[in-house]
Amino acid sequence: MEWAFEVLGNPRTIEQAWELIRPGGTVVVVGLSPKGSKVTLPAFDFISEKNIRGCFYGSSRFHADIPVILERIKTGRMRIEGMVSHTVPLEELEEAFSRLRNGDGMRTVVRF
Repeated sequence: MEWAFEVLGNPRTIEQAWELIRPGGTVVVVGLSPKGSKVTLPAFDFISEKNIRGCFYGSSRFHADIPVILERIKTGRMRIEGMVSHTVPLEELEEAFSRLRNGDGMRTVVRF
């Protein structure tokens, strides 16, 4: 396999993705691992030119990308209805974080 995208943030699945890629392949770690987690990879594998890299919000460029995305939403060229799980006013932000900690509300929009 040339590319593996690890989206759980589980150290074991990161290691499994590493085992699955071919020489010269790349693992992209999208998932957020718990702070202090460790991943163990066989050092010998590096001579096969395997790669591993992290990804933060799709490696977007916020200052350039956000205005473009907002314009597309405003003009209807990008529909977000199915992407939003909850919409809350700013006054309910703490409740939104509570839902997030409980595994709900992963795609919440805050109105202010």
